[in-house]
Amino acid sequence: MIFRDDIIKCYNNYMTLNPLDITNKKQYTTWLKKYQLNLLSYSRIVWEIRDLKSIYEIIKSDFDYDNLYIVIESLINTNFLKINNNWDFIWSWLEKNIFKSDNKIVDIFKDPNNNYNQFPCNKDSRIKRVKLFYDFFPYVKEMNIWILWDDDLLAVELFKTWIYNPIVYEIDEKIISIINKETENKIKIVNIDFLNKE
Repeated sequence: MIFRDDIIKCYNNYMTLNPLDITNKKQYTTWLKKYQLNLLSYSRIVWEIRDLKSIYEIIKSDFDYDNLYIVIESLINTNFLKINNNWDFIWSWLEKNIFKSDNKIVDIFKDPNNNYNQFPCNKDSRIKRVKLFYDFFPYVKEMNIWILWDDDLLAVELFKTWIYNPIVYEIDEKIISIINKETENKIKIVNIDFLNKE
């Protein structure tokens, strides 16, 4: 997983900061081991507060204030966030990755094979799954994803984002053919039978 440069810059600043309630070395060591955020957790918190309009919305939330304070401090230190005299947030860039469908959604797989336990999802469900990747990994620039048995054809939609690089483990030749056709053979497919059906 490769994160965007903007979130890495903010996170690097976060890593230099200490929570407000640390008063001794033992507390600091405990915080480092148990509570200091990793890059993914940090990016998820930034993603959550990115839509907030003011400090008052944070006060009403259930965030961990000790960590949240230094997340906000890191955003201010890196000039992605300013807080005006009314306590309103003024954001500068740091936009979330946003899913935009190209409206060329691949049809659902219409020939499920019971021997492979296939139950393809519909188009709406597939798009919701892609959006979940954007929610869980909001500031990712590039990410490899392994997909086992892709009768939902999720790999095709993820591939079209240019962020996610699916690697598909699939044995059904019909599905392999659809994935190859829709992506011009640009997705790595590993043809392997985990169920030993052959």
